Amino acid sequence: MELKVPQTLRLEHLELREQLYALTKEDNDLGAAARAVMELFYMHAVKEEERVLPALEALPRLAEGRIPESVKSMEDIAADLKGGLYEELFEDHKNLEEALRRISSAALALGRNEEVRFVERLTLHFRTEEEILYPAARVAAEYCRLLMQCGEQ
Repeated sequence: MELKVPQTLRLEHLELREQLYALTKEDNDLGAAARAVMELFYMHAVKEEERVLPALEALPRLAEGRIPESVKSMEDIAADLKGGLYEELFEDHKNLEEALRRISSAALALGRNEEVRFVERLTLHFRTEEEILYPAARVAAEYCRLLMQCGEQ
């Protein structure tokens, strides 16, 4: 059984992408800034959704003391995170936040407070990932790896 991104996170990412995509259609500085962010955000979200967030689907099983069925996937995630992916995701956030500031500036110049709030929401999403989701995925994946090592001995 293949691990998947938990539905709540998948839907949140989809909503953020849709809001950002709508901004890319604008023919002004706001649209140009949104297009730059969209390019970065798309690649970043693919990394998260393919290589990190699926580990979170295993958390309920782990909390019940059961080993997830997709242990190989968890071992791969643990290896990726230990191999530099963890730091890479944080670096992506720094680059995204720098690009998001251009959306905020353009939105403020146009008196578009809703778009400023969108930037604040996306920035808060990044903090949630950094403070909770990435560490939880890392712990879950590493815990599975250790469980498998113990089982092999």
